[in-house]
Amino acid sequence: MKILAFLVLALITNFYSIAQNEFFHELSIGTEVFEKESFYITLDASWKHLYEEIGWRRWGLGTKATKEINGWSFVGGFAGYYTFHKEINNFTELRPQIGIGLNTKISRKLVFFQQMHTEWRAFFYSGSINEENYLRPKYKIGIDYILNESEEIHQSWNLRATIEWYFNKDIATGERFAQSRDHGLKIIRDLKNGHEIGLGYKLEIFSKLLDNKHENGHILLLEYGF
Repeated sequence: MKILAFLVLALITNFYSIAQNEFFHELSIGTEVFEKESFYITLDASWKHLYEEIGWRRWGLGTKATKEINGWSFVGGFAGYYTFHKEINNFTELRPQIGIGLNTKISRKLVFFQQMHTEWRAFFYSGSINEENYLRPKYKIGIDYILNESEEIHQSWNLRATIEWYFNKDIATGERFAQSRDHGLKIIRDLKNGHEIGLGYKLEIFSKLLDNKHENGHILLLEYGF
């Protein structure tokens, strides 16, 4: 565990000295509001902040419905985001999506998963810029691995590693950080009260469609679920 934390910090420190990078932190909280017969609905809220520009922030709120059948999952969801900064045209983004996923159990502690989603992204600006929208398919693969668990007190440490590809044919006005791929690594602590807390790192590779001097984004993630 200590070695993993050291490697993540070393990676962030190494990239921090490179001029072509942006650095963020993102906080999120989520909860399951409904569950019945492998069908459940979740609700989550998030806040993302750019370190190098104190005024740049993004608030998000979303919901997702999932039905699981024999390892397959069928997903529909909706999210809204508000991005603001005094030097840009603030904008609201609406993001409905549908998708399908498959979990494959490799062993008692290891699960491989893959997800294919398509989302419609609609942008509404505060200034004189016209509304814009486009479709964006995305594909994610990853693993969930139980690092350590205690059956007596119902607690465990888990590792999640992911890679996600975004198939961008277009980008919207003011969309500075549209990614083409991201790599994520997260440690999750399942608590005995049924809640969980996660700490992670994500490397975003920005789309070549962007007119942006920065090529990568580095995000420190803190998540809480109940």
